Amino acid sequence: MGLAPLLPTGEDSPERLDELAEALCNVLTEALQISCRPSRPEKNAKWWNKTCAQASRIFRNYRHNNPNPIPQRIEAFWQEHKRDIFRIVAWHKPRDGMEAPPLVIDGLTVIEPEAKAEALRTALLERNSEDLETGWVPTVPRRRL
Repeated sequence: MGLAPLLPTGEDSPERLDELAEALCNVLTEALQISCRPSRPEKNAKWWNKTCAQASRIFRNYRHNNPNPIPQRIEAFWQEHKRDIFRIVAWHKPRDGMEAPPLVIDGLTVIEPEAKAEALRTALLERNSEDLETGWVPTVPRRRL
């Protein structure tokens, strides 16, 4: 087979057992390195080196010890101007969440909920009632189902 030339040949004796075991380990290690990729690949960028890693570590430590100042400034602004802002908007009273818009049916604007219900019933449900009274004939389909 393909491994035979890689292993030492000669007479088998107890003295050569260590040499044969080491050669077998080398062959298996080389076969694994060729057939498998490393479990933790190196950085993809060719330019990443120890200097970059050190600078990255220093920056992470700095950010950990010195949090982002923007949220702190926003909080300080609110603490300083909280009373002024609430005094400015105190006059504002929000409306109810859901208010249905008025209906316009046949040029007539309807606002009250009961009147809207009556107008919709009249406009939608009673519009074909006169057809039933005058002998309404159902439509015949054009083709057979």
